[in-house]
Amino acid sequence: MAVQFDMIQFEPNTRCNLLCPICPYVAVSRERPAQNVTFGEYREVFERSFTPPYVVIFSGFSETLLNPDVMEMVRFEKDRHCQVSLATNGLLLDADRSASLLDMGVDQIIVSLDSPLPEVYAAIRDSDALGRVMQNVLHLQEEIGRRNSRSKIVINAVVTQSSAPHLRELFEFLHANGISDVAFIKIMKMALTKGPVLRREYIDWQDYEGLPWQELLNTAKQLGINVMRSDSRVIGTSGCHLPGKGFYISADFDVSTCPFLSFDNDYVFGNLRRQSIEEITGNQPYREFCRLFEGGNHLPQCRECACLFS
Repeated sequence: MAVQFDMIQFEPNTRCNLLCPICPYVAVSRERPAQNVTFGEYREVFERSFTPPYVVIFSGFSETLLNPDVMEMVRFEKDRHCQVSLATNGLLLDADRSASLLDMGVDQIIVSLDSPLPEVYAAIRDSDALGRVMQNVLHLQEEIGRRNSRSKIVINAVVTQSSAPHLRELFEFLHANGISDVAFIKIMKMALTKGPVLRREYIDWQDYEGLPWQELLNTAKQLGINVMRSDSRVIGTSGCHLPGKGFYISADFDVSTCPFLSFDNDYVFGNLRRQSIEEITGNQPYREFCRLFEGGNHLPQCRECACLFS
């Protein structure tokens, strides 16, 4: 029997076309077998597990557009009257894929673009791909305007030691190109000891909160930029919305409450290939986790996460 939840984040594949040193998998040199979830398997699991409408976010520790079936997944969920977001690093967001997403009425396209400055982007992503990403984003924004589409671009920008001094430049770039939504992401402590770039780029809470946020927010407001969490435009909540209200589902169909908790088997509550969603949500570990979380007993990983306090 299918159940109703507010939000589901789904990882459609395990491969990426970048090796960003801030990615937890890269930082700890953890490898997974390359796989793409097929549309047939996705449809079978989601039809028997989840009652629409809900918000679905296609996003994980991979590049979503490398899965050739992800477009069919988007179409399927839009046909079920769900709100759909898709996250991408932007490298494959070419004219054809952009047109397909807009044709299907995707609600939100989340693009990782930490800075319009090549040296800052390269420091975070260890890549010289910025030019292509910016070209694809600007083409998509032009196409949204040409069609008068309701689809929105949200820029995901990781705040690091390299990017923090240049947030105004990002606002100015977005304003100049008619993009109004940006979400700032604070790096978590995961894998700091094994990731030299993470150690270099990490900003602790004291320094993060010490950034000139009020001045930055005033600048954003003057330029018509909405500073938000990446899924705020769609789901309309603040703070962590996952425990008890939604799930993170990996490309292996492991079920946890958050992508960052999915690294710890203690917080993987089941697998939708082998179990029903009722079995998973009814098991004692899941129910106890939700009870503790709702009572304010947050894990160390949660206390470090910016989503909890946004």
